[in-house]
Amino acid sequence: MKPTLISLEAFKSKTALSGFRGRKKLLQIDFLLETWVTNPPPTADGRMQHLGTLLGACDEWMKIKEGKESKNSALRSVAVQDLRKQVLLLMNYEQFQRKKQLYGPRIGVPLQPGYSVERMLFIQARNQFRDAITYGLDVTISPVGGSFVHDVHTRQPSPLVQGRPFDQFRPEDFTAYEKLAPISSQSMYVHYMRKHERLGTMLTVSNGQLSRNGAWYSTPKGITIYAMDLYGNLFVQNSTENGRLVGNVSSQFNHSSLNAGNSVICAGEIVVKEGILREISNASGHYRPTRENLIECLRVLADDGLNMDEAIAIVHTATGDEHDSVAALCAPGQAAASTPPPGRPRANRHAPPPRFEPAAEPSREWTRGTKPQAPPPQSEPVAEPSRGWNNGKPL
Repeated sequence: MKPTLISLEAFKSKTALSGFRGRKKLLQIDFLLETWVTNPPPTADGRMQHLGTLLGACDEWMKIKEGKESKNSALRSVAVQDLRKQVLLLMNYEQFQRKKQLYGPRIGVPLQPGYSVERMLFIQARNQFRDAITYGLDVTISPVGGSFVHDVHTRQPSPLVQGRPFDQFRPEDFTAYEKLAPISSQSMYVHYMRKHERLGTMLTVSNGQLSRNGAWYSTPKGITIYAMDLYGNLFVQNSTENGRLVGNVSSQFNHSSLNAGNSVICAGEIVVKEGILREISNASGHYRPTRENLIECLRVLADDGLNMDEAIAIVHTATGDEHDSVAALCAPGQAAASTPPPGRPRANRHAPPPRFEPAAEPSREWTRGTKPQAPPPQSEPVAEPSRGWNNGKPL
């Protein structure tokens, strides 16, 4: 479902306190909200520019009111902050649709056998909700998790699965372990994010760096998991405790959570500090992406203009982890097919990366973006894709 902005009438009712509104900047927000409805920009470029201007107007108003302690200022601040969040979600949606229109789905990697049952169970539950016409935004579907089933099956196989190995499991095998409810280090259920929820975890490239919600992004606790969908949109896990959703200990957050079990270009672990990509890997047991899947992910980020001069790529293989610079990994001849790693991998972040010489430029156009010079994009619209746009079509 497409995100929406608060109506002008509703925004006025939240900010017209004591019969007075004042402030030119607040009136500018009114104008931008009104024109969004009465004269919406027809192109993707125009919509992004309009939303960027509206975001800037919200930021300017917040800056003027910084430090003000009156009750009216506090109430108006809540309304402006809520609007700002809506604008950012809508900008992410426009970015999502833009990539979908530009490139279409790329070839990706699906959930591995066994783990793919998660997606089957999710679709079954979703169809039941739709048949009952109860599939609203508040509905959360958390299928039985592959991590849970794999863990308990490895430790103590149930006779109910009739000796089948995990990679041959069917939905009824997952259900059998759910009914047994054995003790496991993994949560029984995995959280599958809805599209509107994913938009809040999406990273965008601005001035060569990764940003989210109008500020440079840093990974929580130093490292987090990511997945890139088939259109090149990058999603990351929000801050959690022990991989479980904060406030919802019954659901676990895995790589499959980020794209609701759909195929991805790549998935793994990522380290970002103040918008600068430091490390990225293909360490995902659910998808087991190959070296070439990781390279394709990096090429998408490069096309978006991300600076990766300081980034280390960690390729998880069947024989161990390989560290290299992004430029060296993506050099010609490096995208040879590789065997998916077994088990549930995790990049060895403690191993020192090797010293390397800058690699020659790849034969295809390979851009690393530009060195970031600007401050965090608090009021900047999301940067245009490096391939350019013309009335919603690629140049």
